[in-house]
Amino acid sequence: MNAEQRDPIFESLDQLAGLADRDLTGDRMPDIRRRVRATRRRRVAGVGLAAAAVVAAGLGITQLANSSAPIDPAKPAGDLSQTVSIDAVPAYSDLIQIRVSVEGRSSAYTDAAGEAAPAGPQNYQIIVDGQVVEETKAADVTCEAGGEVSSYSVGYPKQQRRFVPATVPGPGEHIVEVRAPYCADGELIDEPTTQTVTTALGEQVIRDEQSADVGGDGQRDTVRIVTPAEGEQGDWELVVLLAGDTMISTLLPNDSEWSLQAPQDLDGDGKSEIIVTGGGGETWLGGVYQVDGTTLRLVPTLDEAGQEEPLAFGFSDSGPQNVSFQIELTDDGLVSFRYVDASPTRPAAVEVRRWVLADGTLTLQDATEPGCVDADFTLTLGNC
Repeated sequence: MNAEQRDPIFESLDQLAGLADRDLTGDRMPDIRRRVRATRRRRVAGVGLAAAAVVAAGLGITQLANSSAPIDPAKPAGDLSQTVSIDAVPAYSDLIQIRVSVEGRSSAYTDAAGEAAPAGPQNYQIIVDGQVVEETKAADVTCEAGGEVSSYSVGYPKQQRRFVPATVPGPGEHIVEVRAPYCADGELIDEPTTQTVTTALGEQVIRDEQSADVGGDGQRDTVRIVTPAEGEQGDWELVVLLAGDTMISTLLPNDSEWSLQAPQDLDGDGKSEIIVTGGGGETWLGGVYQVDGTTLRLVPTLDEAGQEEPLAFGFSDSGPQNVSFQIELTDDGLVSFRYVDASPTRPAAVEVRRWVLADGTLTLQDATEPGCVDADFTLTLGNC
């Protein structure tokens, strides 16, 4: 008979648990068995701490302090083990994309109701250069001895076409660490797995980024303009990472430095259009793109007569201001406007023409309506 069986507290709790097990009219004491387990765990933990204290005393404090051997997590007995594989690749010089796969054979957990919970990682934690970039909430389970042993093969993120993005300061070596604790017959094993990833200066960098539903599935997508690293030659690129993790891209014209405007649903179909602008000096350039399946489509721009109408303009502060139209993105979409007076004093009246997106074409309307440009050069529709 062991010490646990002789303990009167354990005897009393076991008697109560037995009464609960034999209760035919329903479980009137639903947490008795859970209390028995908790008391046993505390008792076993106390015995373990006492044993550790004896070992420490035997070795001597000086020996422990001067030990140069690394302290490794305890290895599970038998054939219980787990292998974590990290697939971390540099996307740009300042971005790493990470996927994790886990294979193992371990014992089941016990959930809060005292029932068996499937074996596998209790949770995931992804750390890059010492900073946590992603972690999942640990399941509400405990690791107890005697759980059923089973094998598993899982991944994170669950959709393996997806990845965890990790922004890093810049080119160089970066340490990716994954922790995925698992249960080994009463012992929670938490062994870190690491991978070194090197990002290079010549890789692309993210120049601009927006988030919106451009795919039309109700989920937010990521839109980026990426460029070669500073001082490197290459093309500017418009890249869209759809919510399902499909990546599509297209090269931008090489006649400008481009930036992203906030995507906007220009035709009311529930899917936002991607709007890029560029230029410099006295030139303004624009482009509207739509996600079309797995491609990016540049929307053609016409006038109402069906003739090509560039989404661009040039202007001069020294010439008359009531000759050429300028283009601006407002809350009501893209518009062209020009001042009513040749030498306006702001707030100043302007005439406005709308760009209307329909049937995949952006058309500049002939009709005009009043607008106003205030002292801060902000355009609003309606009279001043």
